[in-house]
Amino acid sequence: MGLRFWTFGFMNGVGFSSYHVGEWDRAVEILGEGLADDPEPEDRVSLLNNATLIPALRGEDVGAMLAELDRIVGDSTDLSFVVSRSEAHAVEAMAAGRLEEALAWFRATASSGSGVQTTDSRCSAAHVAFWLGDHQGAADELAEIEAAGFRAPAVDARRTTIQAGLAAVDGRRGEALGLYREALRRWRDLGLVLDEALCGIDMATLLDPGEPEIAAAVDSTREILTRLRANALLDRLDASLASSGPGRAVEFAGPPVSARPRDPSSV
Repeated sequence: MGLRFWTFGFMNGVGFSSYHVGEWDRAVEILGEGLADDPEPEDRVSLLNNATLIPALRGEDVGAMLAELDRIVGDSTDLSFVVSRSEAHAVEAMAAGRLEEALAWFRATASSGSGVQTTDSRCSAAHVAFWLGDHQGAADELAEIEAAGFRAPAVDARRTTIQAGLAAVDGRRGEALGLYREALRRWRDLGLVLDEALCGIDMATLLDPGEPEIAAAVDSTREILTRLRANALLDRLDASLASSGPGRAVEFAGPPVSARPRDPSSV
């Protein structure tokens, strides 16, 4: 029919879905094909956003793609442009270990987005907040998800994942384990292996990985990340394990720190 934007839309859909279900090589291939086909700026921005995610988490240099994305978006206030740039920068900052910057970008993505997709960015922000020890920040993200009122299997899994982390930092170990068990079951039932792995990193961060159930989740997480060649997330998992140990949840149960700035221009 000659409607190229449909083709690019399908490519973006397949690429982003493959990102979450763990078909990363397929995602890289199809998004690369789309970029090579000289799309119009509105399509190129979306493709560039999705195309940065996997290489960034594999520890590859995505500076050129981010620079092109920034150049095309410029000072545009088009929300689709703003969200695409924010998400790409959020994942790159998370992969590089610049967690406060990543938190600000994820929050900017959620604030500029619309619909149930915003809960993905809220959950990503909560992951990063937990890794920073920003417990109030994670609680804020859960409150935003609850206030939005969306109900869907993936949204329920995100909600359960954050609730589990908050139980862990409050020292409610038994409740945290039960909630994490439920969250992992939900992620596995949905086939969202990246989200399952991020949940596993939270568990390694907030609970004692020496316990058999936590150790099993860590092993599964490592298996997923190794298969995906997600080197940046493997580094995050190792950093969490290095700082974890008996009494971790008790240590994390102190007064919450204040939330980080939500404006990425401030980082």
